[in-house]
Amino acid sequence: MYVMRMLDPNSRWKEAWDLIQALAILLASIEIPVRIAFQPELTGWHLTAEAIVTVLFLADVGLNFFTAVPHRNRLITDRRYVARTYLKTWFVPDLLAALPLFLLPGVWEAGRMVKTLHLLHLNRLLKLTRVVHNIVDWQRHQLINAGIFRLVFVGFGILLIAHWIACGWILIGGVGPTAGDLDTYVDALYWTITTLTTVGYGDITPDGRWEKLYTMMVMVAGVGCYGYVIGNIASMLANLDLVRSAQLKKIDQVDALLKYRRVPPMLRQEVKDYYEHVFESHATPQDEALLAELPLALR
Repeated sequence: MYVMRMLDPNSRWKEAWDLIQALAILLASIEIPVRIAFQPELTGWHLTAEAIVTVLFLADVGLNFFTAVPHRNRLITDRRYVARTYLKTWFVPDLLAALPLFLLPGVWEAGRMVKTLHLLHLNRLLKLTRVVHNIVDWQRHQLINAGIFRLVFVGFGILLIAHWIACGWILIGGVGPTAGDLDTYVDALYWTITTLTTVGYGDITPDGRWEKLYTMMVMVAGVGCYGYVIGNIASMLANLDLVRSAQLKKIDQVDALLKYRRVPPMLRQEVKDYYEHVFESHATPQDEALLAELPLALR
């Protein structure tokens, strides 16, 4: 009897599989809101695409029961432990995202088919939480600068949220008659950006009750989002190079002390040059303290 061996989560094959899953859900997170907003007529291509995504997601659920679990710098391959860990963590959202809801009885009936099926796609977005977790975990293992990664990650997240809000604005009829779907989407995205950034030029305004309620919710969210983004960008830019930031802070402190002691400018510059030379050619006490925490085998 063949028993599938446990998979290494850090293997190239598993990383490639996770990348395919990430691309599938990221594309779905962009495409599903568009389908809900514009509600195009369904074709055989839609059914084929849904079947492919369902197979991919169900296969991922199965593979996770055969993927070793990292724990304290080692991989645990005990099948019961792996299954128990997966069932307690990502099994429920993964399974819900993989369910082929488009095959439910009555979904394809005339008159109800289009609206119902497009809304049933929303369960796919549950997979997005797992993808975010995998991307953050991948960043830690690839040793990518955390500041740069966070900057790109937050930027993409803002664009994705703006895309969702724009599609919601289209769905409730916030955009008037336009030349085509592309113009409709551009107008909706334009309204979203101006509202989220609290600019609000006023050339696109809500008319009905639902549009006004939707606008108020977006405006409230925009105030919080704007403050969060600005604060995080400032923090991320300041922390792109933590070592250099600490060095500059040290030099500024020394320079402030020399100014207070009324040291001549030439001597102050020589002291600053000395510190620059030390920082470039020697490890700082902070560096040595960090390395001292490592075991001898890793120093």
